Amino acid sequence: MTEQYKNQIYKVGHGYNKRPKNRTLSIIVHSTNGKKGSSFESEYLYLLNSKLVSAHYLIGKDGRIEQMLTDEYTAWHVGTVYDQKWSNSNSIGIEVHYTPGENKYIPQAIAALTDVVKSYLKSNSLLEVEMHRRVAAPKGRKIDPSFFSDSDFDIWRDITLKTIKPFEIAKGTHVYTAPDSNAPKAHHITNEYIEQGIIKENVIVDAKRENVHWLWLSDGVGFVESRFAR
Repeated sequence: MTEQYKNQIYKVGHGYNKRPKNRTLSIIVHSTNGKKGSSFESEYLYLLNSKLVSAHYLIGKDGRIEQMLTDEYTAWHVGTVYDQKWSNSNSIGIEVHYTPGENKYIPQAIAALTDVVKSYLKSNSLLEVEMHRRVAAPKGRKIDPSFFSDSDFDIWRDITLKTIKPFEIAKGTHVYTAPDSNAPKAHHITNEYIEQGIIKENVIVDAKRENVHWLWLSDGVGFVESRFAR
């Protein structure tokens, strides 16, 4: 597929406009949510030719990346938002080719999404990244990106933006799961926690410290008491 830029084909107002100067850009992640079995090419042509919507990037299930607008242009991708930092004028729109009901296991697409986000992180260490459904107003207006659960998105974003750090977990440490995988708040083991196993050897893993008592292991295994991590 030959890369084409929307601004080279259509005039301003055809799904995009010129971005106001001196904007701090955020990134909004979408999924196309078209018909099941839709092709990458059909989704690309829709975004490229639509008078009403656009995006800066479309990412395929196989990891291909097509850029349709450069950062100097505003894509019409997000609609009404609850905070203007996520508005079209202040954001980059990334669409991932995916339809609800399809296989959510799209590792090549997520790897490509990671690469695009990291390219922006190089010039903006305070880059903010969010899902369309979290920023759209009113709440519930949008469901995308449909291939990410809230917790999976948060894990991916933490790792991509490097807010998760490596910790060494000691041999013999008990690993637990919790009712809320994003916020372990208990200061001691209760019957709400289910033991998953014991770490057999000292291991170094990416983890996110939630508080002084608990450490969340980013690979989804569960939680350990922070006194066994350093």
